[in-house]
Amino acid sequence: MPAYERVASFLEAHNLLPSGGPVVVGLSGGPDSLCLFDCLHRTGIGTVVAHLDHGLRPGSWRDAEFVLRLAASRGVPAVVERLRRGALPIPGMTVEEGARHLRYRFLASVAREHMADR
Repeated sequence: MPAYERVASFLEAHNLLPSGGPVVVGLSGGPDSLCLFDCLHRTGIGTVVAHLDHGLRPGSWRDAEFVLRLAASRGVPAVVERLRRGALPIPGMTVEEGARHLRYRFLASVAREHMADR
């Protein structure tokens, strides 16, 4: 059984399939999120790609461009944002904690904007 069918079976068995709206996929451009996106796309589940460029490393904009090209090639809406300079660190949090906090807030915003189920 192909990987995407196993993912679909797991989602169905655990009642994780959307009830009609799309699923927001936080797509970093790394192998894990690419695999998840590919599996969801192959199953026909509507997706919205979301990518937050934290700007923490030189050339991070290349990941954002890659994500935009990939989403466009699949006909999937994509939302890409870059954090403003100075957004990190957040007082009282490590850089990683702050980045995670802002990423979750961004993903929730994309989900609301696109009336996503998850």
